[in-house]
Amino acid sequence: MLVNATVALETLRCIRERDESGHSEPFIWPALLAISPGGIVSVTAPAVENARRVIKDNMRAGQVADIPTSVGAIGMQVDDASRGLILAVALLEADDGPDHAIKAAFQAYVSGLRDAIQSHLLELNDPATRDAAVAATKQEVQDDVMTAFVGNLSLLEKIKIFILGIENADDIIDSDFQSFSPPFVPTPFTLRFGPDRGGRLLSYGDAGTPGNVSAPVVVGFGGWSDFKFLFAGKNAADEDRIYAVDQDGQLLSYGDAGTPGNVSAPVIVGFGGWSDFKFLFAGRNAAGENRIYAVDQDGQLLSYGDAGTPGNVSAPVIVGFGGWSAFKFLFAGRNAAGENRIYAVDQDGQLLSYGDAGTPGNVSAPVIVGFGGWSVFRFLFAGKNAAGEDRIYAVDQDGQLLSYGDAGTPGNVSSPVIVGFGGWSDFKFLVAGRNVAGEDRIYAVDKFVQSQNDFEIEGNMQVSPIIITRGEVRVTTAA
Repeated sequence: MLVNATVALETLRCIRERDESGHSEPFIWPALLAISPGGIVSVTAPAVENARRVIKDNMRAGQVADIPTSVGAIGMQVDDASRGLILAVALLEADDGPDHAIKAAFQAYVSGLRDAIQSHLLELNDPATRDAAVAATKQEVQDDVMTAFVGNLSLLEKIKIFILGIENADDIIDSDFQSFSPPFVPTPFTLRFGPDRGGRLLSYGDAGTPGNVSAPVVVGFGGWSDFKFLFAGKNAADEDRIYAVDQDGQLLSYGDAGTPGNVSAPVIVGFGGWSDFKFLFAGRNAAGENRIYAVDQDGQLLSYGDAGTPGNVSAPVIVGFGGWSAFKFLFAGRNAAGENRIYAVDQDGQLLSYGDAGTPGNVSAPVIVGFGGWSVFRFLFAGKNAAGEDRIYAVDQDGQLLSYGDAGTPGNVSSPVIVGFGGWSDFKFLVAGRNVAGEDRIYAVDKFVQSQNDFEIEGNMQVSPIIITRGEVRVTTAA
């Protein structure tokens, strides 16, 4: 049976507002998408002339505003046999963006939504792939919107916004979705915008040249800032893993396939007690065995093996008898000669390099590969760049990501390459590892950040049956 499905967005409530001015000028981009029985996606949206219809000027926390029907009422005819309807709404704040560019961006948003949902339809229907498909859809639409906005700016407008900064582009506050399944019935709903952000696991690539670090892939959608430790390594089966210690002290092992939101469900490889360590990291000993290293409360350096199955982590070997808790940083990597090393920064800021033969108390006397200044860094860890070169990464006081090489001899560490120009000190965790595709990556967890804005939209879906009698079409009043 055919029905008229109409979505009515009725009121916008501002719960929290932290704009520097203390107020905002919100407007919305709604789109209603239908999925036919054959899997074809269609879309309807307000007229482009309403792409920047501000709902309320100078809106402040605690205020409620009626949403104009020009943007708040959208509908379409849909078959009850269809797969469903999806309402997508983006909430934006009006600033100085030119109207013509905003209109072009809105048109790109509507068409981009339709195309992205069409291309990811199978994954969106599968609970196992839905989160990754949603992330990919959002990213594709965001890219379409930004391309359209920038592409419709004049040279002078680009200079004012991106170079001189004397004008501000309109801000996207957040977006939310509501789905409706057949049989369609009148349904009230609430959309929420401005959720707390952070705790995502990001994956970067480093090509090895100044400022080259790639845009991140969000491989884990949230919750990663709650861990006590986070590091990457390999288990005894030589599988690349991301290790984490949860609030219960369990050691978890994840795989990263390299695509948005793909990180596997964890294997609990250690059942408890892992949060008690001073340091926890992964590396290889001189025999080439993959190990998990830990420093206990007595300052001993312990070495564990991970077979990759639940609770399997081996009993530790004490490879260093004491004093390891006094270091500022402790991590594992390889020098330029391909030797597996354990790196430490002592109280004098020197970078020390040790070898681990894998037997009790065997760790070698250190080589001082960096003569001073290593204790001032925010993060210090080792990994490989995309060229397969072994590097030591550091984040300095300016938030730059630096990359060093270690030739393995005293004081030899190279001058740094600045591979990331700023912002790297803002992360909760920063480590290096490999995904399951064998790509060398830098992993970061962004900090939990409370949103600057918090809004809600109250609405209803109304349904009106379409009745065909003697060739005439009648639509009943909304049910």
